[in-house]
Amino acid sequence: MFVENYDEMVIVKDIDFFSLCVPSKQLVNAVGGAKPARLVKIGDRLWTLERGYLKETVVTQVASRKTREIVEVKTTGGDFKVTPDHPMMTESGWVEAQHLEPGMKVEWINSKSLCRKPYQPQPGYALGYVLGAVAADGSIQEGRRVSLIVQSRSFAEKYRAMLTEAFPGCASGIEAVSVPSGFLQREIPMFRVRTVSRAIGEKLCRWLCVSENGSRSKTTSFQFPRVVTSSQEMMQGFLDGYCDGDGEEVRRGKRRLFSSNLSFLQELGNTLKREWSSWRRGQ
Repeated sequence: MFVENYDEMVIVKDIDFFSLCVPSKQLVNAVGGAKPARLVKIGDRLWTLERGYLKETVVTQVASRKTREIVEVKTTGGDFKVTPDHPMMTESGWVEAQHLEPGMKVEWINSKSLCRKPYQPQPGYALGYVLGAVAADGSIQEGRRVSLIVQSRSFAEKYRAMLTEAFPGCASGIEAVSVPSGFLQREIPMFRVRTVSRAIGEKLCRWLCVSENGSRSKTTSFQFPRVVTSSQEMMQGFLDGYCDGDGEEVRRGKRRLFSSNLSFLQELGNTLKREWSSWRRGQ
């Protein structure tokens, strides 16, 4: 508590406050390895998540206080303890730990992946295109093998180029494969672009809201990736990638998208109405 003398009223809006209050024995993910919170000191580098992206942050100040109240948060990815006012990032924004409810999704990352050098995704058209193409024609096995198998080589080439641009350093080739067709009763020549990366697979699974477990994830279970609404460019990339996989151009500037995932189509339609109108007003 502090008191500041003044003789006029001053109003300041939109100041960001951040509170990281954890018990002294709670493990904190530092860049050099996990450590108890009580051992964190000024200058330490800690891992954090910023809008779904893994970032490094430097400790500039350490403070402690006594409290009798602790909240234990139990998730499908693990349990941890924090103070009631500790902020948690959810789909609807920051929520204090004491106000979390069962069923709410919170932002997280597998701590085992912190020892790897992750591919840093580059927001923009290319990342949107990759998400659209994977949602339409791709599959994700065990949260780390991302595969796109299509008949069009030009589609495969564009996807590979967009993948490399979206995740710099990621190298994938185009393979000629044969896929059996139950309808035609013969092998169909196709092209496959496959990437094996836990860092990329986990991000795509999280954005498409599909499980990282199992032999095949996605298909009819994915949800509209809200991350693509961060910019008109990224949204356009998503639409182009999905259309190249499961869509058609009716006439210039007019396209149809197809999916057996009704909830995805409904959310996409609602998003286009809302976001597109707001983007047009901003131009």
